Amino acid sequence: YQVQLEQGPFAMPTAEFLWMIIFGASWLMACAFSF
Repeated sequence: YQVQLEQGPFAMPTAEFLWMIIFGASWLMACAFSF
């Protein structure tokens, strides 16, 4: 996974990259508040 990011950090569309970051942050926040 890290190698893929190093080879092409902008390989995927910017919107998809931002959506992945937002979804990951929301999931982490939900886990933090649920426990």
